[in-house]
Amino acid sequence: MSAEYVKNLMTFMKAKGWELEKTTGQHYVMAPPSYIKATPGFRLYLAHEKFAGTPDFEENMYAMTKNLSRLYELDYLLLINLFSKSLPELKAYNQVTGEMLAVSV
Repeated sequence: MSAEYVKNLMTFMKAKGWELEKTTGQHYVMAPPSYIKATPGFRLYLAHEKFAGTPDFEENMYAMTKNLSRLYELDYLLLINLFSKSLPELKAYNQVTGEMLAVSV
């Protein structure tokens, strides 16, 4: 799993209204949009891309993808495929699915 995965996942989340609250040495801390009824202080922690290629990074990315697929009722494997693409591939892919997934590249 590449470092692009977390960048693509964050782009998707930002398009859905999530905000990057802060960056730590290990994580990007994402705050949910107001339309998500979550407990106060709820945040999602995305592993920093500098850990790409490690088992913990992959586990975190798959868990975040699973959470988003459930939250937005989107196919898990479709999201893995989407987040795994390079920028040129995403631009082409965006022409077909961009509106459905609210992804802007």
